[in-house]
Order: sequence, then C-alpha cells, then structure tokens
Amino acid sequence: MMGQQTISATFLKARIEKVDSFLAQWVYEAGIPFYAIDNNSFAQFCEAVGQFGVGYQPPSQYKLREPLLKAEVERTKKCLKKQEQEWASTGCSIMTDAWSDRKRRSIMNLCVNCKEGTTFLYSKETSDESHTGEYIFNYVDKCIEEVGPKNVVQVVTDNASNNMAAAELLKVKRPNIFWSSCATHTINLMLEGIAFLTLQSLAEKKEALKVMVTSDEWGKMFAPLVKVLRLVDGDRPSMGFVYGELQKAKQEIIEACMFKEAQYKPIFDIIDEAVIECVERFYPEDVDAQDYVINKELLMYKNKVGMFGKIVAVKGCEANNDNYDPGKVWLF
Repeated sequence: MMGQQTISATFLKARIEKVDSFLAQWVYEAGIPFYAIDNNSFAQFCEAVGQFGVGYQPPSQYKLREPLLKAEVERTKKCLKKQEQEWASTGCSIMTDAWSDRKRRSIMNLCVNCKEGTTFLYSKETSDESHTGEYIFNYVDKCIEEVGPKNVVQVVTDNASNNMAAAELLKVKRPNIFWSSCATHTINLMLEGIAFLTLQSLAEKKEALKVMVTSDEWGKMFAPLVKVLRLVDGDRPSMGFVYGELQKAKQEIIEACMFKEAQYKPIFDIIDEAVIECVERFYPEDVDAQDYVINKELLMYKNKVGMFGKIVAVKGCEANNDNYDPGKVWLF
C-alpha cells in the first residue's frame, strides 16, 4: 500500500512538472510579466481548464480581439454600474496621479472615487507635454465632462504649483467644484516644515548637538504625525478621522515637550496653517464660513451644543464610542 502511494505521488509530481514546464515556456516566449501569475483571473482560468478536461482549444486571435474583448468591456461596464449610480446619488471626487516609470516616461492617471470605491478612468503619457496649469486643467475638465459636472464634488491633487494654477482655472469655469489638496501630501508638508525647525536647531545649537541626537524627544514629537500620515496614506476613507487624529497628535506633542509652549508652539503653527489652508479651500473667499467652521461649528459638536446635546445624540455617541470627537462630524 505504501509503495502504491509513493508511485502515485511520483507520477503526480511528474505531471505537475510537465504542465509547469509548458506554462513557463509560454511565459518566457510571449514576454508575460511574472507578476501576471498572481492575477486572480489567471487562477480562475486554470481552474476552468482543469474542470473542462482533455481537449480544450484556446480561442483564435480574432475571437480574442473582437467578440471576447467586446464581451469583457460590457461585463466591466456592468461591474461599474453601481459606482456610476453612486456618483449621481452622493457625488464623487476626481483624483489625479502624475508619476514617472522606470523608463522615465511621464504618466498621468485619472481616477474617480466614491463611497463604493475607486474607478480607474484612463492613463496618458505626457512626456512630450509641458505640465502647465492650463494643460492639467484641460485634462481634468475633460474627465469632469465625462463623469458629469453635476456628479463631481471635488478634484484632489497634491500642492504642486501647476496644480494650484489649474485650480484657479477650474474656479472660474466651475465655481461649484472644489479643488482639494491631498491629505497625505499636506501631512508630508507638515513633517517637512517641522524637519526644517530641526535643521535650524542644529545650526543654532551646535554645542548641544550630541545631546539632541541621542535624545528621543524629537522622535516623540514626530511619531504622532507619522501615525496621521499612515492613516491618510491608505485606500480606506479617512477624512472623518483626520481632524480628531490631529488633535490627538497635538496633545501627544504637548506631552513630549513637557507642556512647554515655547517648544511645541512652532510645530503647532505649522500644523494649524495646513488645517486652515484646507478650510480656506473648501470655503474660498468666504471668511465668515471659514470662521464658523474653525471657531464655532466644531466646538458646538465638541461641547454638545444644540441638537448635539440631545439625549438621542448623546446615546448615539456613547454607543459608537465617539466621545464627541470633532473629527467624526465628517462621518455623518
């Protein structure tokens, strides 16, 4: 019995190696990227071929190029139908992503994000183009037309000067659509600003350099903001948590500075400037609205004023372990 099992195992191993060998030959000859093997659709294909059994014939080039491609396009459109319905129901955000590949080609992607997830629209090689504000605006505006101007709430980019120039052009043509800065990029700028304070300290206090380098005080001050950066630098929606997490980070920084205002105030100035800039972008040229959000609206929630103080609201916060965190206002 043991001998039969050994023979069966050896035979099975030889069959697997033969199949793997043919697969490897095709991958090498056709120039298929190795990571394509990890694609879920490839695993489904292998399973389907195994269930089909002997005699499967692959489709012709024409079938792949015409009817199968059209069928896959229709299937993809059906999959995206739910997202498109969400665009019309609650709105969506247009997100741009400019980067360079290993061959130093400049690529610009456009995606649409909503509550149901992120949809890739298209990608464009822009190596031969000058990335001016006007060029970016025209590219994004075309996307807005495709998605539907009534469905778009905001455009999200980083804080590069050409993007800010594009934002000004959008404000003229579509004043009801916000141009927002990426939260990750904003947090990065905060960290860069704080790092500059570190360099100033190095230059001004050369004698205390050894003490500063061996101290963990700067690590304690940076760590809270790094936590916020990790929060926003992910796929899940994080806007509802940013304000509350920044408040926690500021409290941790205060404690790291031993409650000495002279030490933590320069850091807070950088953080507050970035937060105020975000509010200004949501309410451009509306000082009253900016003042209301920063100085009144969030405090009303935190201090349980008006409807926020009703029994139902209090019980709801207790049930969700909300603790009246102003940042969680965004979740509602």
